[in-house]
Amino acid sequence: MGMDAVEIVMEVEDRFGIEIPEDDYAEFRTVGEMHSYVLCRLPMTAKVAPASLTPCPSFAPFFALRRTLAGMAGTELRVRPQTELGQLLPPAGRRQLWDRIRQKFGSVVPELKRPGVITTLATVAGSAVVLIFMLGAGSFAGACVALMLAGMFIGVMLHGATQPLAVCFPKDCRTVGDVVRLVRPELRPGRPPESWSQQNPEDVWNELVEIVSEQVNIPAAEIRPESRFVEDLLVD
Repeated sequence: MGMDAVEIVMEVEDRFGIEIPEDDYAEFRTVGEMHSYVLCRLPMTAKVAPASLTPCPSFAPFFALRRTLAGMAGTELRVRPQTELGQLLPPAGRRQLWDRIRQKFGSVVPELKRPGVITTLATVAGSAVVLIFMLGAGSFAGACVALMLAGMFIGVMLHGATQPLAVCFPKDCRTVGDVVRLVRPELRPGRPPESWSQQNPEDVWNELVEIVSEQVNIPAAEIRPESRFVEDLLVD
């Protein structure tokens, strides 16, 4: 099965809290067959009452980001919301890859940060240079002018000099899910896996259809139990 099919399977596993062996999902021909399989893997009763939960929002941004990250990293690692960005983007070449992500998803994705020790050393060095300028100014007015000019000059120089060292992810942007929430702030965790059971087959069907619809970009209303993944939905 191709990347589309693998992503559908991974999302089904995450949403319903089940595992689908490769030998099993290779046999799925229709959405209805997958639905029946998922129902059989779910418990008879749910541990969490579905009525107390909010519906799961669209995960199209996650699919898009997952494809982008997997393609950039050239990895076969299963990319999930909780996957650490450091696993996908090693320090070597991270800045170039991160810039591509920011170009694709917008400036809402923050820039990479410099290591704390670099920031501290730059601050100490800048302060020392400013102090030297002030001591050589000879007057209070001259010291103020020297401080302003030296601060501007040193700030610009240090920013450019340490830019290649900015390879650290911001503290609120450490996982794939963090990036998705920055791109789409309205996204919230949906139903936990414990809420699904064999007693709500219609809810399971609706959730499954949403997953397939997001991945293949076909309206949910057009997806039926007899819809074939390859022939009808063009899943690669």
